[in-house]
Amino acid sequence: MGMVVCLRGASTEDLAVLRSDPDAADGYLFSQDAYEAGDVIDFDKAWHALHFMLTGQVEETDHPLSFLLKDPERLGTDNGYGGPWILSPERTAKFHAELEKLSDEQIIERYDPAAMVAADVYLADTFADEGEEAIEYIMQGVPALRALLNRCANSGSCIIGIIT
Repeated sequence: MGMVVCLRGASTEDLAVLRSDPDAADGYLFSQDAYEAGDVIDFDKAWHALHFMLTGQVEETDHPLSFLLKDPERLGTDNGYGGPWILSPERTAKFHAELEKLSDEQIIERYDPAAMVAADVYLADTFADEGEEAIEYIMQGVPALRALLNRCANSGSCIIGIIT
């Protein structure tokens, strides 16, 4: 199966509910209605490569283009990967502003399978074997990420994320 990252926007009202009932976080993140409405981004197994291309880091970081935050506020139960985390409305707006400065082509220019292998990015060996063919897979979630960040930044919402 492997590890995947999912992101979903949350209004301040949604976040208040989730903070008061952290056990509701999984249900919120994995709502079938939210998936069908396109409100959940599932990066599949490309998440770590995309994170690396955006930040140059393999670990959680404070980099403005990181959806894997260093010491994030967490919700819910730990599913083995730390449980759901929150990107605050301010952090989400900053992420949006920074990503708007980059075109898809500029992100793709950061694709370096050898550096990914050396840094031990999840599935880096596969991406190295696939070469340029892997770019489409890694970039698959970027349009949805841009749309989610835009919606959240414009509404003052946050993003909830999880590795599962």
